[in-house]
Amino acid sequence: MGLIFVVIIAYFINIFKLSKNSINNIAKELNAEELSKNNVIANEEILLNIVEEMAIASQMKMPNLCNKR
Repeated sequence: MGLIFVVIIAYFINIFKLSKNSINNIAKELNAEELSKNNVIANEEILLNIVEEMAIASQMKMPNLCNKR
């Protein structure tokens, strides 16, 4: 019974931490870099272009993209 209680408490703590952190903080914890047009390689540039076109088509702002290299 005590183990189940500990697991449930740990679960809710992690959910709270994830909801509080932005995607940038999570990316930093994973040692990922934000992708921009200035620092991409060929495959990443293709991904960046696709996401940019989808953002334009849906009339939304361009999301931040991160990649772990």
